[in-house]
Amino acid sequence: MSQDDELLRPTVQPWLNAGRFRSLWNPTALIYGAFFGSIFGGAVAGGLLFGINFKRMGRTTLAGVAMALGVGLNVVAAFASSASSHTASGESERLIDRTDARIGLMVVTAILALAAARSQAPAFRAFRFADGTPRNSFGPAVLAGVIGFAFEVAVEFFLMYRPGAYR
Repeated sequence: MSQDDELLRPTVQPWLNAGRFRSLWNPTALIYGAFFGSIFGGAVAGGLLFGINFKRMGRTTLAGVAMALGVGLNVVAAFASSASSHTASGESERLIDRTDARIGLMVVTAILALAAARSQAPAFRAFRFADGTPRNSFGPAVLAGVIGFAFEVAVEFFLMYRPGAYR
């Protein structure tokens, strides 16, 4: 048996130092929080939950990406649902129905939540093997949903009262 045997090569990556992790949320539970949060608060809720969990893992770059992606998706969905075109008779009509935009946002949020949970799984596994106890994520998930809802209301208010808005 040689020293270069693939089975003996370490698979743990340097960022998986579970001793420096703060108490984490279970990424699988965050998928549900992100999805149900997307019903009321769009992608902001999932972005906040996964972003905070990434920050607790010490992966601050991914934390910023997750939060920015959540906010950006909400803004894009809001603009898409408020976009309108003018018909030949001069009336304006929506290009995308608001319900279709919400459903699309929920689907994209669920897919991104699955990807983020998969990315957080090795760190969470290392945390559990180091006898870490995961925190309950129900309260923060509800709070993230409320924050996301407030963000959505603010964006919709802005879009409703901007010049040339479709009402």
